[in-house]
Amino acid sequence: MRGPPSLLGTHTAQVTIEGVGTQTVPMHCDQVQWRWTIETLPRSPGFTAMVNTADATASAGLVYFRDLGGFSGTFGRDIIGDAQARFDDGTFVISGTAVGSTEDQPTEETPHAFTIETNC
Repeated sequence: MRGPPSLLGTHTAQVTIEGVGTQTVPMHCDQVQWRWTIETLPRSPGFTAMVNTADATASAGLVYFRDLGGFSGTFGRDIIGDAQARFDDGTFVISGTAVGSTEDQPTEETPHAFTIETNC
């Protein structure tokens, strides 16, 4: 079992949800072949994202928000929400919509626009 990543290797992510910036969050990137897993430290509040970089392009596979900026929701390729990813000069940019709820309306699931930028 692998231990937690070293804080010396920690990167940060800037996240906006519905056009409102959340705090800059520390995160860790892990690559296995062409799949990148990007996850905040600590896990909550935060997010997990999976991006595939095969075929010389980036594609978003999953984004899961856990009470980040008061929003909890999910994007899953071909399942729920919609998102795109790109990789520009060492920076991942993932943007689209995730379906979920807010602290103010915990029983109402609606789509929320988001953008994640991080330098893995």
